[in-house]
Amino acid sequence: MSKRLKFRLNRATIVFIMIAICTCSKESMEEVPDKYQEIENLTVYPKNTKPGKTIAFQKEIVFGESTDLLIGQLGDIAADTEGRVFVTDTRKQAIYAFTPNGELFYTFGGSGDGPGEFNTIKSIEIKDHLMFVHDFHQNRLTAFNLHTLDVDFTLLFGKNKNQYQELHRSYPLVSEVYVYNSEKFLVKYLSNQNYKPSEIWDLVEIEGHTYTADQNGILLSKLMDFKNSTRTMYPYNGVPMLEIPITPFYGESITAISSEGFIYHVQPDHFLVQVFKHDGTYQRAFSYPNQKVRLTEASAIEVGIPELGTSNPDLFINSITLIDLPESWPVITNMIIDDQNRLWISTIVEDFDVYEWWVLENTGELITKFEWPRNEPIEVVKNGYIYTRETDEETGLQQVVRYRIAFDEVN
Repeated sequence: MSKRLKFRLNRATIVFIMIAICTCSKESMEEVPDKYQEIENLTVYPKNTKPGKTIAFQKEIVFGESTDLLIGQLGDIAADTEGRVFVTDTRKQAIYAFTPNGELFYTFGGSGDGPGEFNTIKSIEIKDHLMFVHDFHQNRLTAFNLHTLDVDFTLLFGKNKNQYQELHRSYPLVSEVYVYNSEKFLVKYLSNQNYKPSEIWDLVEIEGHTYTADQNGILLSKLMDFKNSTRTMYPYNGVPMLEIPITPFYGESITAISSEGFIYHVQPDHFLVQVFKHDGTYQRAFSYPNQKVRLTEASAIEVGIPELGTSNPDLFINSITLIDLPESWPVITNMIIDDQNRLWISTIVEDFDVYEWWVLENTGELITKFEWPRNEPIEVVKNGYIYTRETDEETGLQQVVRYRIAFDEVN
């Protein structure tokens, strides 16, 4: 069984109590527990809160639909203020740049260790006139000038990480990078130092540790510790060797930074968003009663096994009774902050073909809700558009599709 978890902040200590879910029905409504209500500056919205607006989408442009461009494996996506779209290819370690009209105009990057080359592109992010590319295995961040698409600078993180006790046995690489600006960053390390499994399919709780870092990659201060995700020990030649993420079943913590520099953080098991200043100082929180959908072995096989993306799904299917599954699916699966500092949060509902997305003001007020296909995930919200990741059914090509957003007042 997985351990109890404490979520500790550098300046404010908040204990998250894992909540037992009633399994007598397929779906149950859960109010905010008493322990959560003790959080300072917590706003709890009623379960019958009605959206103030409706939302509609108009498909406009497909990026990467030409058969002349074969994307090996579609990775992260970014868009700049001019409407240009940048798409990563994690198989070729390349980045494709498209005009707002969907025309490919530049390709750069490629596999290698030199300047502007990559081993494993994890993410791309645009701030002002720079595009930041995080190379996971090189532990390197490369900044490209958006005007020239030339390398502006590179930096390595964590040269001083041994100053932090919790990083002595952590993974050696930075898991995530979030950009405040060209001189300040939020970096996340992962660690499983508190538990060493001994059996196949044992669970491993992966902790997250976030720090601020400067333009030289030096860690300045720790902001928060939290449970990041749950993994299981995958068998290799009959012994537990590999820690495999089982995110579809347990979810993972999600962090996002607004253009104003505020940090928004959610855990997957409850619709509760916490807000911190850039230095980790707790500000406020808001919550909605959450719909928890019961997780069964049948639904885990039907929905979760394909989402794991494993090369040997039969092994998971045949061993599903040995994996300590939670009683319910995660509540929150994604959180995006758009260029208007609105929050877009996706939740799991009974219909496993879709996610229900909530659009919120940054103070938590509900703007609207809508359903969107699971197999066409929303990746970016910017310039009045959403950008989704899709696969053409006829050609099998992986594409980015842009839809125009239209809000309208509820009559």
